Amino acid sequence: MFIYVSMTCQLRDVAVMWQDGYARGRDGVKIYYKFLRKGLPWLVFLHGGTGSMSAMFLQERFFSKKRFSLLFIDLRGHGYSSRGSGSEFFRLGNFAADVEAVLKKLRISKAVIIGHCFGSFVAQQFAKDFPEKVQKLILINSATRIVKLAWLKAILDGFFRFVRLIPYGGRNGHGDYSTIINTFDISPKRLLTDVRYCGVETYSHVMLESLNFSSPLEGFSKPTLLIHGKKDILVLAKRGVELSRMLRNARLVLLDTNHVSVLNDAEGVNKAILNFVNT
Repeated sequence: MFIYVSMTCQLRDVAVMWQDGYARGRDGVKIYYKFLRKGLPWLVFLHGGTGSMSAMFLQERFFSKKRFSLLFIDLRGHGYSSRGSGSEFFRLGNFAADVEAVLKKLRISKAVIIGHCFGSFVAQQFAKDFPEKVQKLILINSATRIVKLAWLKAILDGFFRFVRLIPYGGRNGHGDYSTIINTFDISPKRLLTDVRYCGVETYSHVMLESLNFSSPLEGFSKPTLLIHGKKDILVLAKRGVELSRMLRNARLVLLDTNHVSVLNDAEGVNKAILNFVNT
């Protein structure tokens, strides 16, 4: 385990001490994480697909000044976590098991699980598989499922399988998401930043897993917050509304932003999370 000082996140002008390390996820995959141990509850942040934990740097900056303990995880195939290949490697259940492995290593018995986009799908699967470890659930730009039209799903499926032919494995590390704030949902600059640090194999499989996602949380009763951008064209806001109606104890917050809400309306996202965690 490594210990380092973050000069960007400070509490009362005193440098914040973060720690990082690796846990062994399902099938031995190395999962990179970093954490800040303070007070309860633990807030666990899961980034969107093909990104990395650095995509939530504005949440890190904001919540490191609060009293909570924080945990950020690079999902398998992303950031500094292990790469892999084949559809089995990218099964949603494996992502959820990886999160549980990190919590187990850090001896975190229960946490507030926060996921954006694909990270919210992982959070949903985690809540189904490990409900005893969920204190509260926060789903950002999430859904019951993304695409309902069979013809559109078939076209997207073909495209995501085709791009896998591009021979680019990506590099380990984190992109600088401070340069792509206020981008549109379909942004070549953001896509290139993502793929640079995950590779085409991860991009293809994560997109396919998202395309085939169906919420496993019918009747889920733990306190849940849904945050969605009204202008989201990748995961329509009405899909978030559908999800909120499917859950038994859900609160919905709609923001005047798009799919990239964690960057484009970080203030609204952070405020909604803080209010929910404190209630």
